[in-house]
Parts: sequence; C-alpha cells; structure tokens
Amino acid sequence: MGNETILYYVSETSVSGGARMLKPHFWQKITLPSFVMQKEDMTLITVIIPPVYKGWKQETLLQLMREAAGKYEEHLADAQIILHREVLLLLGRPDTLSAFSQVFRSITARFLKEVFGRPHGRTQGAPSSVVLMFGELFFPEEQMRQFMDLMQPYFAWINRLLILCDTNEAEHFEEAVMNDAEELYYEYGLVSQIQCKKGSVLKRGTIECGHDPVLFMDFGYPGTLPYSALRKGDVYLDIVSDEKKESLFRRKYIEISYLSPRKYLDTMVKSGYDN
Repeated sequence: MGNETILYYVSETSVSGGARMLKPHFWQKITLPSFVMQKEDMTLITVIIPPVYKGWKQETLLQLMREAAGKYEEHLADAQIILHREVLLLLGRPDTLSAFSQVFRSITARFLKEVFGRPHGRTQGAPSSVVLMFGELFFPEEQMRQFMDLMQPYFAWINRLLILCDTNEAEHFEEAVMNDAEELYYEYGLVSQIQCKKGSVLKRGTIECGHDPVLFMDFGYPGTLPYSALRKGDVYLDIVSDEKKESLFRRKYIEISYLSPRKYLDTMVKSGYDN
C-alpha cells in the first residue's frame, strides 16, 4: 500500500455532536481548525468545518478550506481528498467516493490483513468461508475484479465461497463473473457457488465450514440482508460504507464485527479531535 496521505474535510457536528456557527462578520479572521494524525503508513490530515449561517457563499467556504489545507503543503503532493457527507451536502455536491476509490481499497486491504493475518501466518480463528454480496452501482465485472485483487493473498485459506446477487438475470450475471470464478477453481480448487435471485434468503448451512466464522463482503447489496445467517464472531465488511447498515449493526448486531472504510476514518478523526 505504501505511504498514504488523506486530506479529510469533516463537519464539526459529525465529530463532536455540536458546534458554534461560523460568523460572517467581515472584521473577523476566520480559520478552520485542523490536525494531523499518523497511523502505521497512513497520514490523515483533518480539517473541521463548523456549520455556517445562511447567506454564506460557497466560494468563501472553499477558500477557507484551501487555506486550511495549505498549512500542510509538504504532505499534499500525493494526497487523496475526501469530503464527509455533511460537507458534500453543505456544498451541494454528490457523494462521489466509492468502493473503487483508492482510499476505500487501501483501507479494505488493511481490514483483510487484520482479519486473516499475513499471507504466511494465518490468524487463528480467521474465516474460512466468504459471502460476496454484489451491489447495483457498479458492473459485476468490476466488483468481481476488485474482490479478486483484495482477496488474492488469502484465497488459499478459503474453503467456501458463495456469491449473492439480487437479480433474476442469472444468466447475464454468471457470464460476467465466470472467468474469475474459473480462475479461482483452477488456481485454488475453490468452487464459487452463485445464488442469483430477487429476494433470495441465505441459510447458514450453505456457507459455514465447521465452527469457523464467515466473512461477508458487501459491495452495496440491495436485497434483504442475511441477518438470520449471521453468527457471533462473523465479520461484516461494508465496503461502500452504507450509513443505514452501520446504524443497524450498531443497534442490533453488536456481536458481529462490522467494518467500513468510512467508519475507520471517522473513528480516527474523533480520536484526534478528542485529544
């Protein structure tokens, strides 16, 4: 993954639960608070944006954001820029950060290393089964290739793979993923089971190997989530970081290890903000 620098613009309400409004008085010199955190080979530069009064111009806020980032000019050459959802809403911009961004890929790779261990030293109690859950925002070929790249160091430890797709166009879907599924079989002896049907229900017996936990990799699955198939110790990797799913797991499924790239970044930010 190499050394990574992320410039993250977040709303103050998202990290503190409350904030003072920025005052648009011309005689005030306004600066946005910011701080830097280092974690392993990741540098996270966080710029905090308080709420603004009506009448603020976007150009003014953007200029303040640029000035805040300018204090860290030595880090910005290869920095990846992320805007928190509340900041995007404030600026009237769509959320363009996706599961295929470099930031999300690299954080997901970190998660998998924590779950499985190093390629030559498997973590005790790591999952031996994977449920790959396809979303609708990206082509199936893209999602399958992303999965193959992320999981490549760990396929030798996987005994069962189930692919879920919430669509009735099974033939088209199977054609899209067949080349990679065949590669998994010839390289690792891993058979890809495909469950492709609208509203299909996942049963635990079709995915588990003995008492080992199961890894669920969710690329934005739109169907009914496999709640009844979840067991204590399972890992749910929400690669697209769906806020509704995060809230649900936080309230109802606390025995499941829920991971998401956005949650990872937001946790780092809150830790730095509190300190």
